[in-house]
Amino acid sequence: SIEGCVKLLKPGRLFVRDDNIVIYENKQKLKRSLFLFTDMLLIAKKLSKSKGHKQFGFVASFMLKDLKIIDIDLKDFDHAFELAHKTEDTKFVITCDSGDEKRSLIK
Repeated sequence: SIEGCVKLLKPGRLFVRDDNIVIYENKQKLKRSLFLFTDMLLIAKKLSKSKGHKQFGFVASFMLKDLKIIDIDLKDFDHAFELAHKTEDTKFVITCDSGDEKRSLIK
């Protein structure tokens, strides 16, 4: 479950995949989970495990139609990109361990 999350159940919305990612924010690397649906991308942080069930806290969500993916070069990271909202000032820098991982996430 994801605490503080927008309503996930919606007619026509299907789960596509989830990935563990690292967000670079305020000079810190933060481990996060990314959940991709057919119309939405959700970013969450792991809170705890209880009886084998993972708990997550809501960080952000983007409707895919409002999402921009920007390839960026960072001095300290060879494989990074930015997720940004097209009209709002919400953005996240995602860092990857390899070019293959980056290509897999942005395709």
